[in-house]
Amino acid sequence: MGIVDEEGRLFGVVNVIDLVVAAVVLAALASGAVFVLTDDSEPTEQRYLTVVLDERPGGSVPTLDSDSVAMPDGPVQIGGTDGRITDTYIAPTGDSGFVTVARIRVDVSVSVADRTTDRRLVAGGETYLVGQEVDLNARETHYTGYIHSVGRSGNGLSVRTVNATVVARLPPSVAERIQAGDIQRVAGREIAQVTAVDRQPTADERTRVEATVSLRVLVTDDEPLYGTQQVRPGAEVWVAPNDYEFTGTVTEAA
Repeated sequence: MGIVDEEGRLFGVVNVIDLVVAAVVLAALASGAVFVLTDDSEPTEQRYLTVVLDERPGGSVPTLDSDSVAMPDGPVQIGGTDGRITDTYIAPTGDSGFVTVARIRVDVSVSVADRTTDRRLVAGGETYLVGQEVDLNARETHYTGYIHSVGRSGNGLSVRTVNATVVARLPPSVAERIQAGDIQRVAGREIAQVTAVDRQPTADERTRVEATVSLRVLVTDDEPLYGTQQVRPGAEVWVAPNDYEFTGTVTEAA
C-alpha cells in the first residue's frame, strides 16, 4: 500500500484534505493561546477628575428639585476616555439654579501616571487640564462641564457641614414661615437645614430675620463652597426649604 491511496487517504485511513484542515485549525488555536498567554498590555493606575456641571441658562444639568434624580454613580465617558463616577455633590448656584459636582475615576497607563499633576492628567491618549470644558455621557444622558481639579486618589468628594448665620429683611408673611428644623432638599438630598431663627420687626414694615442655617459644603483648596458660593461673611446664600425661599447675607460661618 502506498502512503496515499487512490482515494486520497493517508495510509488508507485518514483523508489528506481533512488532515490539512485539522492542522490549520490546531495551528490557529495554538497561535491564539500563545497570544493570550503572552498578552503584555500595559498596566494602569487610577487617577481622579473633579468636574463641575452648572445648571444655568445655556448649561447642561437638567432642572433639579426635591423630586429629581441625582446624576447617578457608575460608568461615564469623559471626552474620549472611559471613566466611572464615584461620588456627586449638589447645591444651589445662588440664582435659583443648581450645580452638580462629579468625582470621576479614570485608568491611566503606568507610563504616564507620574505625569499627573494638580492641574494636568493624561488618560486614553488625551490631556485634561484644570478649567478645560469637557463633555460627559452617562447612561444615555449628555452633560457639559469644566474640570475643577485633578487628583491622584480619593473616590469621594470632601463634603462637610458649615453653620452659617444668615441675615435678611423679609416681608412678614415670609419671615413667619421660617422655622427651626426646616430642611431644603434637592434630588432627594438634604443640602440645608434651618437650626435657629430670630425675628425683629423694622420701621419699614419688614421683618429682620437672623437664621442659623446648616449647609452641606464642598471643601476645596480655597474655601468651603456651597454650590458655587464661598461661605464667608458678606456672601449671599439662597435658602429654599418647603414652601418659601429667601436670600440672606452671611455674617458668620463656622
